Amino acid sequence: MLSLQPRVAGGSGKSREELISDQAAEIKARMPALFECDAIQMMYPVRYDESMNTVLVQELEKFNRLLKVVHSSTKEVQLALKGLVVMSADLDAMGTAVFNQLVPGMWEEKAYPSLKPLMGWVQDLVDRLDFFTNWVDNGLPK
Repeated sequence: MLSLQPRVAGGSGKSREELISDQAAEIKARMPALFECDAIQMMYPVRYDESMNTVLVQELEKFNRLLKVVHSSTKEVQLALKGLVVMSADLDAMGTAVFNQLVPGMWEEKAYPSLKPLMGWVQDLVDRLDFFTNWVDNGLPK
């Protein structure tokens, strides 16, 4: 149903492009910086008695790949909507997904499986990243 909606917003509301740009800016603002995996691996070295350190570093590397895509694509789609860079097919698909409140395909390729709508997925991602940040800052969770 959402994909059948007109791409031009009528009335005095925000345009489709403004809605996508605002949503992308909000998502980008909620995403933390990339994890410093090398420094974290020094803090939590791989040892026989601390096998969870391996899990920590591997998960952070996976989340870094996802964060790179989220950071770059949210920035690029905002620039493309302003006409400052070329709107590629991937960016157009991302914009459509954001407008329809779906997780963009380019993010799903790097992320964990989820059936949540976009903002629920973003909140879940932020919660997962907070969990790992707390682990890095305060040690192994109970």
